[in-house]
Amino acid sequence: MRRAGLVGCLVAAAMLAGACSGGDSDEGPPSGAPSDPATDEGSGGGGEVDFPAPTRRQLAKGVRVGDQTTQALSDVVARGQTLVAVGGEFADNTSRPLFVLSTDGGDTWTRSEVTDPAREMTTSESATSVARSRNGFVATGNDNEGPVIWSSPDGVSWARQKADRAVFKAADWVERVRYVDGRFVLIGGNEAAAGAAHDRVIMWTSRNGAQWKRVDLTTRGIDDVVGEPSAVDVTYYRGDLIIAGGVENNAIADQPNRIVIWRSRNGGRSFTTDSTPADLAGDYRAYADDFVLNGGELYLTASGDGTGKTWDAVVLRATGGAWEKITAAPLSTSAADHPGALIGVSGGWVYGGRTTEGAEDARIATGGTFADLAALRHPGLTARGRQLITAGAAVGRRAILVGITDASGSTEPAIWRVERGRATPVRLPAEVTGGRPHIYVTEILRTDRGWTAVGTVGLSPASGAAPTWRAGHRRDSPGATTP
Repeated sequence: MRRAGLVGCLVAAAMLAGACSGGDSDEGPPSGAPSDPATDEGSGGGGEVDFPAPTRRQLAKGVRVGDQTTQALSDVVARGQTLVAVGGEFADNTSRPLFVLSTDGGDTWTRSEVTDPAREMTTSESATSVARSRNGFVATGNDNEGPVIWSSPDGVSWARQKADRAVFKAADWVERVRYVDGRFVLIGGNEAAAGAAHDRVIMWTSRNGAQWKRVDLTTRGIDDVVGEPSAVDVTYYRGDLIIAGGVENNAIADQPNRIVIWRSRNGGRSFTTDSTPADLAGDYRAYADDFVLNGGELYLTASGDGTGKTWDAVVLRATGGAWEKITAAPLSTSAADHPGALIGVSGGWVYGGRTTEGAEDARIATGGTFADLAALRHPGLTARGRQLITAGAAVGRRAILVGITDASGSTEPAIWRVERGRATPVRLPAEVTGGRPHIYVTEILRTDRGWTAVGTVGLSPASGAAPTWRAGHRRDSPGATTP
């Protein structure tokens, strides 16, 4: 199973509870496309039947289909003025990937299309990370059958890659994909024990984002872990391939969770562990988050706490093979602070984070230097419900931050534009925030009019009356719908 760190758990908490269990439930919708009645003898034509969302008059009184879907963004990447943000949408124990695109530096956004040529899409997958090369984009995520890879040449249309279960095993999970040193590098893990380690750290590499090689890093030097290892980010810095992660070992009462940094000086053929104190970033528990390159220096954001103290957003700076802790006032308030993004832009820094324990608000700060970071104010950062910033990307002097907002009364994608010391929420179109609810077909009947499908849409409201609808596959017009 996928081992999510603290940040992953915080993001998951903002999504529907059913999304975490996905297709594990025996009561959940079946995986795959429904049977196509057009292939039955006597029907006219073939092809896949699309069951569209019902019209308003087909729904029970007071039911709004759009309220049945939650959207969230977990990562974003920029290539020139083009930005791609990825995440998921969740409804009725079902999760699907969500891809949104901007071609004007983050001012406007549209939903991208996703195809599944191999017809392997399940009901429990979402995109959690995205990277770009000169030739296109690669996104990664997980479902109940293992890691999932999507690719796109332009960010407009995406294709789900056919799963190679010899390379991406069912017991694997993926955390982060990056394009470094002329190749895509993907890090994650596998739940098989290795000596005193409960799990394994796994790395995959690809020159083109299509053919991948899998490496179990217990064979490359990460073989002396005691406890549960995890890897959350990877980068290439001054000739070294560096992986940030951690080890959980509850047998160590005073430091059960610590940050660990593994380094390869030969392109990934072997790794050693950086010499860091056990309490790096936190006196009791600490979790690595994101690598950040800015001004020729390498940084690592993290969440750390102290015994009896609240959580702080922490920044570590690389100094040779060691790391030093630095901080700034907006990252360490009286609330529980966690980093979402630290971005180097032309002219300085932009920080995006969030608070937990009590009000779940977003934090944004800017500054010419790290020490000068100052918090920005906007009512949207402290709107009702949860406001989470999960990732960000730089576009010149501008930063684009993505995450989640509950301000409208339902959970939707959030995108912030930060420029010249101001933070502005981006108004997203209904095609991005509305989502397509899950269609659950319960019966397909043959009638005098042809084929009729009966089912439900999303989850029912509190009254318990699930909306029903019909879609027909007529002999004279394959694929047509019947209201």
